[in-house]
Amino acid sequence: HKGERPFACPRCPKTFRDKQTLTDHQRVHTGEKPYKCSECGKAYRQKQGLNYHQRVHQGSPAVPDGS
Repeated sequence: HKGERPFACPRCPKTFRDKQTLTDHQRVHTGEKPYKCSECGKAYRQKQGLNYHQRVHQGSPAVPDGS
């Protein structure tokens, strides 16, 4: 149903619509950064952060890397 957020973080009050978003969020608490740049080794909690970062190596304009 619309607006349901059945996946609750066990470490804080936040809730999420799907399990993957909860998993991504939990990295805030654990510090895990499983997404690593193959060019320089910089690591990110979320794949989106790595995707933005990789633009630096591809010669795209500078974008915030979320670190």
